[in-house]
Amino acid sequence: MAERGNPVKKRIIFIVLAFAALAISGFLIVRLISERSEPQIPNPEPIFNINADDVSRIVIADGNTGRRVQVEDRDEIANIVDDVNSMQYVGKKALSEIRLGWFLWLDLYDNSGNTITSFRPQGPGILEVDGEWWYTLEIPSPFYNDFHARYFD
Repeated sequence: MAERGNPVKKRIIFIVLAFAALAISGFLIVRLISERSEPQIPNPEPIFNINADDVSRIVIADGNTGRRVQVEDRDEIANIVDDVNSMQYVGKKALSEIRLGWFLWLDLYDNSGNTITSFRPQGPGILEVDGEWWYTLEIPSPFYNDFHARYFD
């Protein structure tokens, strides 16, 4: 009579394969739902409409180091607000994404010290604004390159 092999080894292989199949299926289902929930880009609209004169200061935090800088120069505030106002959204994200960190965090304050808005660019095409996730057409490069060179390097 032929030997059938080690039954414990077969069970372990079966469990590993079943777990792998479940993990791959779960990933594919989430990916499919995510792709179907991505908005079309028929009419992008601005996310922000902030008047630079209403902003007294901007706090920029570096997510890599935790360092913060305050911008109070009127010309710099106007330039940053122009960049912020140039961002356009194409829709809210249906599924929030798991993020382990963030690159930059910007808080814009009015003359009374109240927060006008708080947001963090999360990568190409993704922006978190006041706790909501948005698809964007483009996040201006200052949020990735110029701010670090100007304020943190």
